[in-house]
Amino acid sequence: MSKKILIIDDEPTQIEPVIDRIEFTFGPDSFIYTQYFDEGLLALEKENISCLSIDLIMPADGALKYKDSLINGINALKQIREEHQGLPIVCYTVVKEEETIQKIINYHSEYISKKDDDGFYKLFKFFNTNFKRQ
Repeated sequence: MSKKILIIDDEPTQIEPVIDRIEFTFGPDSFIYTQYFDEGLLALEKENISCLSIDLIMPADGALKYKDSLINGINALKQIREEHQGLPIVCYTVVKEEETIQKIINYHSEYISKKDDDGFYKLFKFFNTNFKRQ
């Protein structure tokens, strides 16, 4: 089974250019995209994932609540890191609070802001460095 990039992000319109670039660069079968943490966690267990991009602010229990969503995102990141210690992870998110960025770093993950002009290019540098097909 070939490895895949896993993308967990709840905003399909924002992530669509990323998916288009992945398909063009690595092929249409090179990624899995989900809008929910629980589906992403399931994909990590069932699929052969080479690297992960995760957004931290996503709906919590079907409602967009900033603080609850952020806490759920950090908790998902913590769980993923505990269960997949060597997995390259990037948090591609709008979060810019230093405390949250420090937590990301503490979980041995990379941080890229969606708000930065070069965020899209940094994300692809991450994929180019960490995506291994086999």
